[in-house]
Amino acid sequence: MIVLLFATTLTACAAQPRLFDDWRISGALDLAHSDVRIFINGEQVVHGPLRGQDSPPLPFSSPAVFPLRGEYRGHSISVACGQLPYTADPYCRVYVDGQMAKMLSFYLQEAE
Repeated sequence: MIVLLFATTLTACAAQPRLFDDWRISGALDLAHSDVRIFINGEQVVHGPLRGQDSPPLPFSSPAVFPLRGEYRGHSISVACGQLPYTADPYCRVYVDGQMAKMLSFYLQEAE
């Protein structure tokens, strides 16, 4: 009986969705200005440079080139950007309260 109660409680706790699972997280990248913007539910929460003042210019190779920080409804938002292997396309990982919430990939297209 106790085992059944514990298993039911454990299942109920494990089934809880994360707070940000229903958030719409998106981003915009402006390589010309080395600038990234992150939006949650249409609201801009992070805006800043892809690299720090002392960092090398793009293309960047570190997975956490220049962490950017913001806030959304009392939650800490941080963003770490890097470059995908092989394709060299930029990406940004968005963290909510230290938990990875979304990985945004920005696919570069060659000019015609």
